[in-house]
Amino acid sequence: PGSVRITFAPEVTEIVFTEDDCCLPPIGRTSPTAAGFTTIYGANAVALVGAGTGVIGQSQIGLALVGQRTYVYGLELRNWETAVYIQGDNNILGADGYPDEYQAYERNHIYDNSVGVEISGDENYIGGNTISGSLKYGLRIYEGANNNTVGVNTGTYVPSYTRNIIDGGERCLIVDGNENTIAGNSISFCDPYGVSVGGDGNTIGVNGNEFNDPYEGNQVSDNVSVGIIVFGDENVVAGNYSGLYEDGSLRPNLNGISIAGDRNH
Repeated sequence: PGSVRITFAPEVTEIVFTEDDCCLPPIGRTSPTAAGFTTIYGANAVALVGAGTGVIGQSQIGLALVGQRTYVYGLELRNWETAVYIQGDNNILGADGYPDEYQAYERNHIYDNSVGVEISGDENYIGGNTISGSLKYGLRIYEGANNNTVGVNTGTYVPSYTRNIIDGGERCLIVDGNENTIAGNSISFCDPYGVSVGGDGNTIGVNGNEFNDPYEGNQVSDNVSVGIIVFGDENVVAGNYSGLYEDGSLRPNLNGISIAGDRNH
């Protein structure tokens, strides 16, 4: 019971799960501590690998965060059905944006999974990760999951470390919850959509509060059908760079933005 800190030694390079294994035990804070966090980190020296045969999606969940205030950074996760599942609230996956000696090592590398990250909790922060090569989708925020932030937010001190790179899959990023923020990310190479918004009251891009506004536009490029498609209501899509890849090259989407809901801006 209580808060747990798991530290991987630098010489540990890989943890391999067989196809019969599910995941690490569910991790979360069960009682308060002075620090208030559960921390899992590998300084990019640890790989959590599913399915010994190397078949993508043969193993189920790589890392399940079921509690609150869990901080996960510097890991590599691949070959899972879902690499990271966040059920709890107020967790951080990746870079927190604070200028310290760890900021260059906080990126998680999540690649070659069926699904990169799934979120069903509230007020979680996903920053500075590479989520690449997903078969189904890179990141999904489920209906009922609200007030999560993916990318740059108003509390970020070093925005360049908190942008996520999300590419590959049927849809790079799905937002079915309400009042979530998707800002400052690179979103590309998905078929058919880069960002699909089914929820209400979400912000995709610049929120207009003048804090980090220059960094909040998403770069949405080279998606097969539509860069950003909105089915929900009262969402804001502003200040994004359609067809601009992260290296500055022009890689247009077939269509930039499509609005199907009501009272969107």
